[in-house]
Amino acid sequence: MVSSKQSEINKLISYILINQPVHYPDLMNLLEISRKKLAGYLKEIDNLLSDKNVYLVRKRNKGISFEGDKEELNQFLNKSINYLGPEDEKNSILLLLLLVNKEIMIDEICERYFLSRSTVDRIIKELKNKIQSYNLKIDNNQNGIFIVGDESTKRNLASRLILENYQESINNQQREIRIPSEFENIFQISMMDQVQKILSSFIEITKLDFEEYQYQSLLIHICILIKRIEVDEFLKNKKEDYSFYPETIILKKLLEEHFNIKIPNEEVEYLNIHIMALKEDGIRSPQLNQETIENKELRELKGLLINNLFEYDSQLINDLVIHLTSAIHRFKLNLQIVNPYKEQIIKKYYWAFNQAYELGKKLNEYYNIEISKDEVAYIAIHFQSYFERKGKSNKINIVIVCSTGVGTGRLLTQRIETFFSERITVKRVISVKELFSEPVTEDLIVSTVAIDYPGKKVILMSPIGDEESLGLLTMEVGNLQSRQNQGKLLSFLSPQAIFIDNSSQTRKEALKRIGEELIKLGVGKKEITQAIWEREQMGSTALAKYHVAIPHADPKYIKKSLISISIFPNGINWDGSLVYIAFLLGYSENDIKILPFNTIYQEFNKLISNKELIDKIKNSDSSKKVLDLIKQGL
Repeated sequence: MVSSKQSEINKLISYILINQPVHYPDLMNLLEISRKKLAGYLKEIDNLLSDKNVYLVRKRNKGISFEGDKEELNQFLNKSINYLGPEDEKNSILLLLLLVNKEIMIDEICERYFLSRSTVDRIIKELKNKIQSYNLKIDNNQNGIFIVGDESTKRNLASRLILENYQESINNQQREIRIPSEFENIFQISMMDQVQKILSSFIEITKLDFEEYQYQSLLIHICILIKRIEVDEFLKNKKEDYSFYPETIILKKLLEEHFNIKIPNEEVEYLNIHIMALKEDGIRSPQLNQETIENKELRELKGLLINNLFEYDSQLINDLVIHLTSAIHRFKLNLQIVNPYKEQIIKKYYWAFNQAYELGKKLNEYYNIEISKDEVAYIAIHFQSYFERKGKSNKINIVIVCSTGVGTGRLLTQRIETFFSERITVKRVISVKELFSEPVTEDLIVSTVAIDYPGKKVILMSPIGDEESLGLLTMEVGNLQSRQNQGKLLSFLSPQAIFIDNSSQTRKEALKRIGEELIKLGVGKKEITQAIWEREQMGSTALAKYHVAIPHADPKYIKKSLISISIFPNGINWDGSLVYIAFLLGYSENDIKILPFNTIYQEFNKLISNKELIDKIKNSDSSKKVLDLIKQGL
């Protein structure tokens, strides 16, 4: 993936190569940029081609073109596409403001990034809003603009920006790091390479074992630390007594010797926090045995999960306790973690992410911490694994009927449970007489005597369970399981909950309308509108590829489960994605405990991935027609 700037330069080169000669207005319209910024890009192209046998030529009244070895230009273009690091000027400007120790003039930023004054003014305005949540603000005086706030907070935000745009590969058993080209002028790769060598020595000496996120976080922190020491900007702390791990002292000495600097205790303490988190995570057992369960901290966490999850199995609880014990510790230490798969998880495992989001709110309240979206996405993976396990383990309930007494029925029960322990639950063993004296609610009847029972499949089997009849039972169990959950999605649809929305112009207006309609229908509580919007702000629910959105409602605000469909004939800008249909997924607390979500979402994915069907739905003029189309599609 290319950086935004490199992508635009590549686009310029390609366009000129294909359409030459071209003129300034053509290129300005192509990228929607100013003449000044275009001039800067053309200058950069000159520099990129300085060692090649191809040249960018600008001739008055004739236009812009390339002359020389065009094949060499093509090779360069193909190679440059592998440049890593998605980012934009806004992040680069923010990083610059966070790491420099002086005011910066707006004109200096314009010149540095080839941006117009109005563009920089707009970016600064957006950055002011962005950093408010971090208790930082952008101030200005006659000497320029600068960020005001706690030094530790500045560093954490800078670290997060770099981690989000940081990519790494292994070449000849050596780590190779890449960050966006726009970042390199602020945050030198050469320094990162040096710090990596120091960390390699540190790991060899101490034998500490790093997870990837721990290594990356410490690497970035050290680089920021060194840069801030260079500009004489330290963390401030009034402590007089410090206690550091031996490993922290080793790391301090390695850094001081290599960079010829003196690291004050305030900075060493922050290094010590990283080492503390690393050592604490290493102490925590990877398995929940009886000894670890005795730990008060783990018992509290396990109890919190059991009391706040609508549904779970022992493996989900075990996995979450292991993951969260470490995560909670990191958040208490204010250490950053970035999930590179966050957006994919939010889009692909939307229900799992929603469950993880609700759990995150409980953790925030209980531990007085702020669980980030990155961490919620990691938690969602555990929920998704649980849903998939549950989908595979929906058991078929059977009743065993025997004519010669309970003894033979018990023998047959043992035989069946040996073969089908994961797929069947034997609910009852009864006589023929009992069979006809009360209704059969089980899915299947297994009988040792030939009988007919209206509306139920009967499998005839000998008391010892012969191989042929076990094969028939296997086939029927498979058929029942495949049919058991079909049509579950349709059961939550109703014409009354399908709306053609021509009035909403924004995502917020659309979500407000959805909440109000649910309240009118009597299926949503009054708090539902605000809850839907809060969930949406955690992460956009738009699936851009399908032009649909899937907002969620907290189960505690749903009186009766349903799926509401809102159609926007003209489309809505949904946090950058064009959306024509919003499927609100609302499930009550009771239904969440029993619904086969893996199967429901398989049906839902089948629905939204049918482009022809989605096009027909978005052009429908009645709720009945929409429902008929979905029934046909499924």
